[in-house]
Amino acid sequence: MSTLFVLGGVGVAILLESLASASSRTPRSLTSHPNDATLRMLALAASLLLLSATIYAALQTVEVSLAVVSAGLIAVGGWLRATAMRNLGAQFRTEAGAERLVTTGIHALMRHPSELGLICWTVGLFVAAPGLIAGALAGAQLPLLLARLRIEETALADRFGDRWRHYANETPRLGV
Repeated sequence: MSTLFVLGGVGVAILLESLASASSRTPRSLTSHPNDATLRMLALAASLLLLSATIYAALQTVEVSLAVVSAGLIAVGGWLRATAMRNLGAQFRTEAGAERLVTTGIHALMRHPSELGLICWTVGLFVAAPGLIAGALAGAQLPLLLARLRIEETALADRFGDRWRHYANETPRLGV
């Protein structure tokens, strides 16, 4: 029963992201950034860690109350990521080549809602199966996320200059 709650949360998150991704697909920009390959590798590593944590949590979760909290956090994470995808539209990408600075919608509240969604998802998986292995899988996400944010924000500052700096000073990174 607990496993079904965790998998249900994961299913909702994936469905929300898939729907948002499908609705915002457009041809990729020709603009590239020197760190695009690094960003793609960080995204791949984070995806593999998330997959490992999901499998581990689904196999290890036993307490229904933790599974329900886990499913809620995972679903909120998926909602945040899907909302960011829809808000950015064609600007949502793994690479750092933004064509325009998006400061409206959910991005008016925080600079990186997609990354906050990933954090919620990861914490949700840890809640489902707390312990050393889950902690290590969740903890390994943080340096990848921070590296991604630094590269992305440097690229945005380079591209948009004072507009980015003003937005960054006025808008919290992760909503806090």
